[in-house]
Amino acid sequence: MTRIYIFRDIRVKLVMFVLCCKHMQVRRKENETTGSFLYRFTKKVRQSGILREAKKRRFHKRSPNRNKRKQAAMYREVKRKEVEKAKKMGLL
Repeated sequence: MTRIYIFRDIRVKLVMFVLCCKHMQVRRKENETTGSFLYRFTKKVRQSGILREAKKRRFHKRSPNRNKRKQAAMYREVKRKEVEKAKKMGLL
């Protein structure tokens, strides 16, 4: 009888593993210790690159639109000029 064990510290890995790669399976071998099964599972997840992809998608930021980029560039330019002027006057 084979079972897939879920441990508290790897629950996220298992969920991402199941969601992203349904075609991959990690089953416990007969007479396999829990530690070796856990090691084999984490190794498979690491090699597949699932966590890297999940983190990339989780923290991905949409790029700002053209007007926001222009406004940010103009703001930086104004601030840079203010700092240069303050340095010339000896305020910084």
